[in-house]
Amino acid sequence: MSEFLLRALMQLFALASSRDDLNENSRKVVEASLSTELSAELVKTYLDLYDQYIADFIARRQKSTPGTIDRQLIENVCKDLTQDLESRQKTVVILRLLEYIFADGNVSKHEISFLQVVSKTLHVRKETYDKCFAFATAETEQLPDLNEFLVLSPKEASYEHSKFELNQDLDAPCIFVYLKHVNLFAVRYFGKQNLNINGRIIRSGRIYILSQGASIRSTKLSPIYYSDLIARFLEDEHRSKLILKVENVTYQFNERNVAIHPITFAERHGRLMGIMGSSGAGKSTLLNILNGNITPTSGKVTLNGFDVHQEKSRIKGLIGYVSQDDLLIEELTVFQNLYYNAQLCFGHLNNNEIETLTNDLLLTIGLSDIKDLQVGNPLNKKISGGQRKRLNIALELIREPSILFIDEPTSGLSSRDSENVIDLLKQLTLRGKIVVAVIHQPSSDVFKMLDRLLIIDQGGYPIYYGYPIDALPYFRAIVQHANLQESECHTCGNVNTEQIFNIIEANVLDEFGRPTGHRKTQPDEWYNKYLENGGNVIPAKRKVEVTTIPHSNLDPPNVFEQFYIFLKRDVFSKITDRQYLLITLLEAPVLAILLSYFIKYSALTPEGISDYSFASNENIPAFLFMNVVVALFIGLIISAEEIIKDKKQRKRETFLNLSKGAYLNSKLLTLFSISAIQMLSFVLISQSIIEIKGMFWSYFAVLFSIACFANVLGLNISSAFRSIVSVYILIPFLIIPQLIFSGAIVKFDKLNPKISSQAHVPFIGEIMASRWAFEALTTHQFKSNEWSTIFYPIDQKISQIGFEKNELMPELQLLSADTSKEAKTLLEKEVSNMLGTDYKVTNKEQVLSELTVYKNGLNKEYIQLLNLRDQLLDSLEESGVDLAKMKAQNVNQQLSSLVKNSDGLTKIIRIDGDFIRYTDPIYNPAKVFRAHFYAPKKQILGFSVDTLWYNLGVIGIMTILLMVALYYDLLQKLVLFLEQLRKFRS
Repeated sequence: MSEFLLRALMQLFALASSRDDLNENSRKVVEASLSTELSAELVKTYLDLYDQYIADFIARRQKSTPGTIDRQLIENVCKDLTQDLESRQKTVVILRLLEYIFADGNVSKHEISFLQVVSKTLHVRKETYDKCFAFATAETEQLPDLNEFLVLSPKEASYEHSKFELNQDLDAPCIFVYLKHVNLFAVRYFGKQNLNINGRIIRSGRIYILSQGASIRSTKLSPIYYSDLIARFLEDEHRSKLILKVENVTYQFNERNVAIHPITFAERHGRLMGIMGSSGAGKSTLLNILNGNITPTSGKVTLNGFDVHQEKSRIKGLIGYVSQDDLLIEELTVFQNLYYNAQLCFGHLNNNEIETLTNDLLLTIGLSDIKDLQVGNPLNKKISGGQRKRLNIALELIREPSILFIDEPTSGLSSRDSENVIDLLKQLTLRGKIVVAVIHQPSSDVFKMLDRLLIIDQGGYPIYYGYPIDALPYFRAIVQHANLQESECHTCGNVNTEQIFNIIEANVLDEFGRPTGHRKTQPDEWYNKYLENGGNVIPAKRKVEVTTIPHSNLDPPNVFEQFYIFLKRDVFSKITDRQYLLITLLEAPVLAILLSYFIKYSALTPEGISDYSFASNENIPAFLFMNVVVALFIGLIISAEEIIKDKKQRKRETFLNLSKGAYLNSKLLTLFSISAIQMLSFVLISQSIIEIKGMFWSYFAVLFSIACFANVLGLNISSAFRSIVSVYILIPFLIIPQLIFSGAIVKFDKLNPKISSQAHVPFIGEIMASRWAFEALTTHQFKSNEWSTIFYPIDQKISQIGFEKNELMPELQLLSADTSKEAKTLLEKEVSNMLGTDYKVTNKEQVLSELTVYKNGLNKEYIQLLNLRDQLLDSLEESGVDLAKMKAQNVNQQLSSLVKNSDGLTKIIRIDGDFIRYTDPIYNPAKVFRAHFYAPKKQILGFSVDTLWYNLGVIGIMTILLMVALYYDLLQKLVLFLEQLRKFRS
């Protein structure tokens, strides 16, 4: 307490006095009040100051009208207190003044007026003041109306007006008051027995303030704990009751590795329970068992009789969980993080109501001043660690779950921030909730705020469960330390929590007094002592059965509203991340410029570099392939982190019972929209530079579809693995097969013979989305450009006739000389196909005659088609069309060579009782379901479909299958199965 505040208090004590009121008790009250805050030397200093003020004020009053008070002077003194004291401290001032005034046994009008002026100036609630007045004036024979007081009374006494009464073996009553608005407990004892508060003797009639963690003890009294007192005051018949019961819960990683040994306890509403233990003892594992995330190996956890693991649907919305990890969306502001979370919790509230609710909670937790700051991340801090922790807790507090589990809420925080966070949790328990927190190295003040403490030793052994203040005496008694009952320092009142673990983990010393590294008492020994002292037994008074489900404030919006909220949250988080936005929007255009510029090839001539021509650019096939690679790569990159970065947040949101489909669909829509923008810019820029005409929408459709496929593939790997590093290591394993087996780098018929196929695309190529995209681009570019739209039908017929007369006919003539059964069957099949009738071979001369006739017909038709093509060229030229320019702008020579297989020496091959056409695959429509590469059309259910639309459909089906796998976590389940299989084999 500061010097000027102490001076102000001494002035108030003096102002409250008159010559008739002063006696020895008045000075003793002042001395006692000072003794609780100051050393003996300073007590004497301020008592002298008090005496001086008494003399000065009495002298001043002699000059004023008797019975009046110096209102102006009182208000001036109180103004200093008003600016520097919290509401709780102001109430303590009122209690001390009341105690001081009533020390002489009577109250004058002067004193009553003085108290009223002070109370009004300090802005103390009238309700609080009246309760303080009744408490301070209470006497043994004439207690006040005790409707809101708790009485610790002698066994034979009874106080009809008291709502709460505890009978104990006392010589006189002891009364407690709870001032709810300031969360303050005070106690008065009227007897002569040796009662003490945390080791300090209670003087008869005096007012004592009870701090967090305090306990009242006596040789004739069962300990009265602060947590029990507040529970009795907050007891309400109309409030929903909560009973968390843990019965013989164990957990094993495997047969040899036990994580949690049998634990049994029960806790009720209004309790803040701490779990302590050294690193690796199993605290977080136990917390996840209690909240339902991990199913115990044996035993059960119930909330009001309902199993939290087997009956989750019955208790949905009642459990809240705050992990040790950061659950905030870094790109959003403090307000937005809480606001969108509230929208997902309360579907029945409108936006204005949710905004008000969010602002109120931010004000309550002390974050309203920074509500518009971006959260940032721990490496790029925008808000402090304590503020982050409070905001993480607020995400759960906004819906007030009936029971809240929180993992290490004070880890990494300063002492002050730790106290603020725990005080926030304590406030939740005051509203009838249960809070279970894993606490690591708490300060004395934090330790005293706990109502119950569970200590777990290495190996998951429970070794203490009970009141925190009794933990140190418990372990001291077992190891027979001196000062067995000393739970806190008598001088400063602090509890040294490290002493508890110093005793638990004490080492054996060698003959030189040095620690040997071996513990005196092993975890299983502490566990056995715990059992011997009544551990793992639920006391009869806690076996109260409650079977009603408390009301849950959780009311999630419907699936469509959830989708909209997820979408808004995702979009805002991306828009506010300027670096992400800049890279995402510029990535595709920059790649388009680089790719197109460097492969815009023009031939070198003796005169220099020739003018650029699309027809002579030898890099067009590579350009089409790189289009597919870019779409795949960008699609994977923007989606690979999407789910894994939300994983911890999604784990918390499972307690909100939100729709997984709404979340995933919002991700898909966002990613598809980004991919659409990227592919639009990429196609627009790259085609402008390369000078591709009339293919914008078809290229966009193919690249957008392959980007969407990559988006969903990225989401699958993002959901299946636990770290971003693993995801990015995996990306090359996904991209490289798409490159190799696309048909662009290595021809399918040049693969390992064990997996390749001569008749059609091998299976490994069929499952590669890159193959379908590259084939769609190449075939469509060749046959659907402005030139080919006119000439492709004629060229296709010319190609087919040319193949039959130049390649197939010679093979059939050779086949007619073969007398084997297989040769005869194949010959009959091919001739039947040509003639259109069911043909049977009788002799060689007959076959050769039929083939000669058919070949002559082919020659005539071939010449007619060539003439027809020339006529078409002439008519176009006569109509003013620049044929040379049209062809140069639309027909690329290298692409034509690729899709016609012009460089291939083999034109036809006989394999598996059939002839396979190698020449001009682009002119050879597929006749069966599985097609050769570069087929212009493909068969499905008897219909012939253009390759562009067929391949787009296949990519779409692949994408949908990946969506199904994503929804049902099939890849994640496969990874877990493989991990379990590896562990089993090891």
